[in-house]
Amino acid sequence: MPNTTHGLPYPNPTDPVASGAANIQALAAAVESMLFTNAATPPAAPLDGQLWRDSSMGWLFRYNAGSASASKWEFIGGPPARAFNQTGVGGLTSQAYTSLGAASRLTVPRAGDYYWWLSAVVTGSVLGAFTYIAAATGATPAQDALSVVFFAATANTQGDTISGGPHLATVGANALFDAQGHVTSGQALIINIILSVLPLRVS
Repeated sequence: MPNTTHGLPYPNPTDPVASGAANIQALAAAVESMLFTNAATPPAAPLDGQLWRDSSMGWLFRYNAGSASASKWEFIGGPPARAFNQTGVGGLTSQAYTSLGAASRLTVPRAGDYYWWLSAVVTGSVLGAFTYIAAATGATPAQDALSVVFFAATANTQGDTISGGPHLATVGANALFDAQGHVTSGQALIINIILSVLPLRVS
């Protein structure tokens, strides 16, 4: 059975009739593997329109050969990756961004473009103080412009929920998304921190 340029084992007209069922089964298996792949890494030589499910993350992608982006696997479905830190940080006093703990971070396996968003419950100790929470994404540090912000309208303002996003980040392979925070004065209690991430496209 000679192969085509796509490596499909088409039956040869001279093959014995007795080999027909086996030939068709081999062809069907080859076509199926080319149309859909369920693995932690994508096919090495994908076809335009081919589907790949990242088994490590539960994300489904379609290959777009005509995309101008280097990341041609475009996200079409699946749940967000999520880090949930219920206990959070008991007394954040840093006035520079600092990590909110190991339970507030997650890693994405492939380089590409990702959306991220955050929510948390914050209590501030000082009247007029601000608490900023944002994600450091790969090599890009957390920044106020992309943060969710809590303002203490009274001293010890209790348990306000803040949320924001999505924001787009371009990162390399095995990039860390890390929820971080800082205060302008006093301290903040931050609990129920949720960091969510979904891909737009990956390489």
